[in-house]
Amino acid sequence: MTKRVTKICTYCQKSFAVFPCVSKRSTVKFCSQTCMGLSRSIRAARVTRTCKTCGKGMSVLKSKVKVGGGKYCSQDCYGLSRPGKLKKQCAHCQKSFMIYPSALKRGEGKFCGLVCMGLATKGVNNPNYKGGHISIAGYRIIYIKGSQVYEHRYLMEQHLGRKLTPDEVIHHKNGIRDDNIMKNLHLMNQSEHIKLHQKEEILCTIVI
Repeated sequence: MTKRVTKICTYCQKSFAVFPCVSKRSTVKFCSQTCMGLSRSIRAARVTRTCKTCGKGMSVLKSKVKVGGGKYCSQDCYGLSRPGKLKKQCAHCQKSFMIYPSALKRGEGKFCGLVCMGLATKGVNNPNYKGGHISIAGYRIIYIKGSQVYEHRYLMEQHLGRKLTPDEVIHHKNGIRDDNIMKNLHLMNQSEHIKLHQKEEILCTIVI
């Protein structure tokens, strides 16, 4: 019969016996699941610390403090504490952020992140913008304040000085749906628009 090896519990300091093959494992530190759980609860204990940058109070794990952590309350405060970085203001959200001088030399540092850069360079603000794009139905779509809108509806709203109602539609007089000059646009309601197209279809049938 294989003799067992005696070990000392890391938590309660009591001795316990394990097989030699098991004793070689680094995980065998406790005599029971209870001692292991109690040890973890102690390690998970928190202490109150003060952020070195902003001075705010924060709760951190004792284990984190032991390895030199728990000095800053956030990534922003940590960034402000690092030497060599400069403080900049995001061109989109106006929030402050830290950036290295070398990044500024490369032309970076206008935005605090990819989200702000995407929102700021969307639509008409994009250097490659060419006046929107044409939808499958043939209407021109443009970007206004980061949102996609139909150009003919937007131009009519600007002309009238009010928002169009869901029942109001814009008819293109020459039939070209992306020709959005004002003299080609005619405002009408849904029923009038349907009747107009039905009349046009009848006339086309007669001509054919």
